[in-house]
Amino acid sequence: MNRLVNAFVIYKFVKLLATSFKNTEAYKLGIIDEKGNYLKKQKDLKTHEEKMASNIFTRLVWNIKKLLEKLPFGKSKLASVATALFLVKEEVEKAGVDRELIETVFNQYMIQEYEIDYKQEILKEVMHDNTMG
Repeated sequence: MNRLVNAFVIYKFVKLLATSFKNTEAYKLGIIDEKGNYLKKQKDLKTHEEKMASNIFTRLVWNIKKLLEKLPFGKSKLASVATALFLVKEEVEKAGVDRELIETVFNQYMIQEYEIDYKQEILKEVMHDNTMG
């Protein structure tokens, strides 16, 4: 059961990190703006829906996302995905979670939501880098 919980948390982390701020429930509820800046303080959230859309976990991930976006190429969806997978890779393996399964499910999500096959995009970037130098 512990492995299942770990896998779920890792999946939620990666998914949330790769989701644009505009596609979050918190944005739709006016809690954050399109850049992830907070428009409402946590103490000002009244409804259950608002509190669920902006809980401590999502705020942590958004803060990490905003830090990563300050890096070169950090604003691209591909950079968010690659960074998220890199950050959780070691923990996934420690937890005994099938890393291939997480990557497959996540790639399916990216194709469905953003029409991005991140594995193909990474291969394209690697091939491009190899031909450039």
